[in-house]
Amino acid sequence: MTDLTALAQGKLNDPILLKWALQRYRDAPLSAPQRREAMERAWFDDLSLRRWLDSNDQDMLADLFSQLPAERFANLGQAIGERWDHWGGSLAYHAAPVLARHAPGLAWKCFTTPEGKPRRDVDAILGMTRAIPLLPLASGRMLLGAIVEAAQAERHDRWERDAVLEECLSVGLQIDRPVAQAVIDTLLGAGPDRRRLDRTLDGIALGLFASTRYQQLASDIRKGKTQQRFQPLAALFRDDAPLDRLDRWSQGPVALADLTGLVDTFIDEADRGVILTVLGALRTSGGDRHGDRVADFLIGSVAAACERDTLDTSVMPLQQTVEILAVDLSSLPHEERLLTRLGAFEPAAIAAVLVDTLEREKATYGGVTLARVMGSLGWEAFVPSLIDAMNDASGDLLCEAARDALAVIGEPARDRLIALWDQLDGTQRIYGLSVIAAVGGEPVASFALDPRHNLLQEDAESWCRLAVAAPDPRVIERLEQQLPRQQDLLDEVILRKAGPLNERRLQLLDQFEAESAPESAPIDKILEAIIAPAILIDKSPEFLKLMGRAHAEGLMPAIAQRHFQPLISRFLSALCRALPGMSRKELLWKAHFAIGAMAHTLTARPAMFPGTIEETPLSVSRMLVSFLSSGFRAPAIADKEIEVSQ
Repeated sequence: MTDLTALAQGKLNDPILLKWALQRYRDAPLSAPQRREAMERAWFDDLSLRRWLDSNDQDMLADLFSQLPAERFANLGQAIGERWDHWGGSLAYHAAPVLARHAPGLAWKCFTTPEGKPRRDVDAILGMTRAIPLLPLASGRMLLGAIVEAAQAERHDRWERDAVLEECLSVGLQIDRPVAQAVIDTLLGAGPDRRRLDRTLDGIALGLFASTRYQQLASDIRKGKTQQRFQPLAALFRDDAPLDRLDRWSQGPVALADLTGLVDTFIDEADRGVILTVLGALRTSGGDRHGDRVADFLIGSVAAACERDTLDTSVMPLQQTVEILAVDLSSLPHEERLLTRLGAFEPAAIAAVLVDTLEREKATYGGVTLARVMGSLGWEAFVPSLIDAMNDASGDLLCEAARDALAVIGEPARDRLIALWDQLDGTQRIYGLSVIAAVGGEPVASFALDPRHNLLQEDAESWCRLAVAAPDPRVIERLEQQLPRQQDLLDEVILRKAGPLNERRLQLLDQFEAESAPESAPIDKILEAIIAPAILIDKSPEFLKLMGRAHAEGLMPAIAQRHFQPLISRFLSALCRALPGMSRKELLWKAHFAIGAMAHTLTARPAMFPGTIEETPLSVSRMLVSFLSSGFRAPAIADKEIEVSQ
């Protein structure tokens, strides 16, 4: 199968193709995470990224900064800094941390706005704030203070002010606690609504403990959404953790004084100061009406403070290991260590326990974790259980985890999904199709064309994803029917097929020009270089039909711009040298006639004339080259000779 990574290298100079490349880059971890590094090296090298920086295509640059790792821009800090001051919106937001990482001194100059400059938009300010931890500490604190001061002075509207202060809170908890506490007073001291309270408390939990999982658990217990309790999680906590009280106070009324006592006992002084600032601000603003929400925050904070830094799994039995993996927590600490522990047991025993436990925990966060673990192990034995897990009754998180796991398992998962297709429910088909397309291969083409499934009529867009995943002459022939609606997919098919064809054309032109040097290559040799590879290709005539249909649909100008512009420029230059006396206008018209003749030859045969249909491709190529050569050599027609009398 064609290596698209190598084929597309150096050719992503069009926004549509680059968007295609970024989409493939994003999807790569689903089936083959190792492909990401190869794509980064081939597609997003320094030269290519610098070219896009020079283009000043801000939408495209925002996509690059948001989707590529910051290390990709390691050699471009100076170039980014020279431009950042002129950017705004999403581009400034995503580029700011990259600039601070690779050129912190230049970032500091860019971020400190001199008097008289226009005020930056909120996205740029948020990007600067995110970048502060990457600056030298003194500079970062100075910039953070200036941003907070500006926000507190209400130089932004309410939404913008809150967004900036919430970002400042996150950064302040990392580098400047007094500033963070001042931000808490501002956000909570004026009687916050529930949305602002939730966002602020979640931000504090993330800043102090890197997780909101335990306050989420307390909330779910209080609302009756889970059967999970704190005490069965004892392996995750220090021996002195007050798990019985956390369970009791998550299930019923609790006095704030009792929770404050736990805060004083179990949370260290620096973090305790932040939490007491929260309580003081809420007390001042009358936040008592949010008592349950504050209680869940305090319970979660105490639990997080009591969590073990490490988990000893060295003698943990299989059943206990899986039971911890299956706990109903929105995120699981020590997951990697637990996964490593599974390697100490027999695969058959692991598979049996995981399958049984997933069946029991489908409706919990534990089911999501178990599906993720199955993907990490990548065993075929998990396929039936994972397919069953992504059904109409399952939540999105479980369906997504099961889909990702099946894609990692690969061909066995693909084949099972295809075999069971008629028995799958709607959700299984939606997620299953993603797996089938991610894995690819010849069975996907056969599946797409199987008349029993009628996939093209049911969901043409999804069917086209299969066509891209498994290029096959039969599939491409069917794909032509979708041309007006499937431009992105058409781009991928053309890149896959036309790339090698165009490379062969350029090789022949190089050869013919070298043979004729120092003179220009003869006109018939130039035409042979462009025509013969297309006509002599016999592995995918359906692709040629697809291109002919694209011409008929009026899509060729856009296709030529994206896929053939370098080739067109090269051949026009060669024709100009071979025909020095011809005006550029006439040359372009003759080239236009030649393209039409070639497209017609590729997509049809003169059936109205008996006996011509059996000509060999080589014979057809020679006849067309001779015909077009004569046309190019024909003397120019003066404008007055073709005027039409009115």
